[in-house]
Amino acid sequence: MDRMLGLDAQALVSWVILIISTSILVFALYKILYDPVLKILDDRKERIGNDIENAKISLTDANKMKAEYTEKIENVKAECEELLREATQKAKYTEETIIAEAKMEAERVKQSAMREIELSKQKAKIEMQTQIIEISSLIASRYVEDKMDEALQNKLLDETIKELGSSTWLS
Repeated sequence: MDRMLGLDAQALVSWVILIISTSILVFALYKILYDPVLKILDDRKERIGNDIENAKISLTDANKMKAEYTEKIENVKAECEELLREATQKAKYTEETIIAEAKMEAERVKQSAMREIELSKQKAKIEMQTQIIEISSLIASRYVEDKMDEALQNKLLDETIKELGSSTWLS
């Protein structure tokens, strides 16, 4: 049995030594490298887990901030609408006040003009009465002076009217 499976003794010993040295090398590398590599992988896994947890917390915080800002924006919009509504109401009130004051002023001016017209009428009436009295006095004085008859009286009346002039009666 020199040859086992077609191998000679020297090749078989070489194979056994190779298998033993490879096993020792694998065992040594396992003991030397496996724990540090495993520790590096565990540290990396923990770091990634922490990063994921921090990202979740940041996302939650960002969503909270987004909700707060959205609420603030809605509040600002509501305040703007309220201010706009109040400004519109104030403008409408101011408009109504100005119109009412203008109407009152127009009524006051109208009343003042009516009073002035009435005063002018009364003044004209008084002037007319004064002129009638003057005419009557003038006619009476002439009548008395001349002791006239009716024809003479009518003549004197016509003359007096002509003397006073039509402008007196028209103005």
